[in-house]
Amino acid sequence: MNFRLLFASVLTVFCSEALSADIARETAEPSDKIEAFAEISLSRGISKLPLIGFNELGSIEESTDTFSFFEFLVTGRIQYKNTFLEFFEDSFGNVTLGYGLTGPEYGNIELIGTSVFFDVVRANVPGFETITHRSGDFNLGLRSSIFSGNNITQFELMTNLTTSHSGVMGSIQVGREKQIRNWNLTGLVGVRYFSDDVVDHYFGVPSDEATASVPEYKAKSGLMPSLQVGAAVPLSEKWIFKAQAEYTVLPDSFADSPLAQGDVAYSFRAGIGYVFGGR
Repeated sequence: MNFRLLFASVLTVFCSEALSADIARETAEPSDKIEAFAEISLSRGISKLPLIGFNELGSIEESTDTFSFFEFLVTGRIQYKNTFLEFFEDSFGNVTLGYGLTGPEYGNIELIGTSVFFDVVRANVPGFETITHRSGDFNLGLRSSIFSGNNITQFELMTNLTTSHSGVMGSIQVGREKQIRNWNLTGLVGVRYFSDDVVDHYFGVPSDEATASVPEYKAKSGLMPSLQVGAAVPLSEKWIFKAQAEYTVLPDSFADSPLAQGDVAYSFRAGIGYVFGGR
């Protein structure tokens, strides 16, 4: 899983599969059986992510362009009693290990561990050879979800456990799911917070790495608002068609960095998926 898929494909905490999975699992009591579902999907899409090193583009000029991609993704969830493993590769948190601390009918609190940022290498981009490798993170924190009918409000607060940085990340997300005939429509709006240490680790330029074309930059904290809409329709008992669009405004602390080339990211994808097990 590379960071282009993680960041550019969604740029929000949850994809529509994750949203509906959360709603389904939290209204059920824990059982002694292993509950699991998985989905494999193939999608075609376009994306723009103007952050040097966070995509597979080879030059700084290309970072301002919209590029097309094919994706083959495996997503799913496994739960035993209160312990669960989520692997939503097109969500912000990628693979998440968690434990349900509470599980009332309309809400929950979970202890979660997940990676948000992966390793970032810019040395292969012409003009950025002096920028050293930025190591990824693994975060531990709490996630709380409140449900009301087909609506969900979710809060998240995490801190990094590795030596890459000592930052804090948090988010507030509000989602809604609506059924129109066979179509399942989803919407998700929210904002994600990154502390000074997080942003400076990935987007800062220390004095010993600065050059005439890449000036020194000390990054501060930032808020990243985002909007996502999606639609899915079953083609058969196991096959589904899905489409999804995302739009994100990058924080000034990202966009003002010499390692960035803009302040807006977006993507659109459409494809088919095959579902194993039940939700």
